[in-house]
Amino acid sequence: MDLDTPYQFFKYLWTDEIISNIYEKNKRYAIQNNPSKTLTISENEINQYLGICIYASLDHLPNCRAYLSEELGFDQIKETMPLKKFETIRQYLHFNDNDKHLPRDHPNHDRIHKIRSLHDELNKNFVKVPLERHPSIDEQICSTKVRHYMKQYLPRKLHKREFKFFVLCGISGFAYKLELYSDQENNEKYRQKGEPDLGASANVVI
Repeated sequence: MDLDTPYQFFKYLWTDEIISNIYEKNKRYAIQNNPSKTLTISENEINQYLGICIYASLDHLPNCRAYLSEELGFDQIKETMPLKKFETIRQYLHFNDNDKHLPRDHPNHDRIHKIRSLHDELNKNFVKVPLERHPSIDEQICSTKVRHYMKQYLPRKLHKREFKFFVLCGISGFAYKLELYSDQENNEKYRQKGEPDLGASANVVI
């Protein structure tokens, strides 16, 4: 497989299988919300949506609609997808099946069920890249305005409440594996039998 361009390398990690899964989960979620209404999107439009999100991350605007607006929007984005289509995909964006989400009191409840399939597929693709020497594991903070009980309180950081990842990286900075910290690692009932409690960071590594 040729990996000569940034797009080729991106597709090596974000495979067609991942895009197809997102497409299917979007359709399923749309049916769950309104069985009488058909969601008219394509797998290629999922690709375009991701491309717009990545492109938009390079320049900060007040909100998502601004990137496709006549006044502030970018021509490259506006020519790729109309605003209505972008907001439709955003409205139904899903990565897993809600019907399989176990309740919180279930022993197999997964706090990151909604993104579990994407999380695991990306990790599976990351390790396709040969591991460099001297790998290390460290925390990485994901800054976001979203409200969620899994956000960690980090008093010494600029942004006090953020999502925390543990990332296995090589000396180049490439991430070979990431784990979203959910605090389930510190709960005995979620650890494997006989697995010791070594503290938050070590529990994630183990």
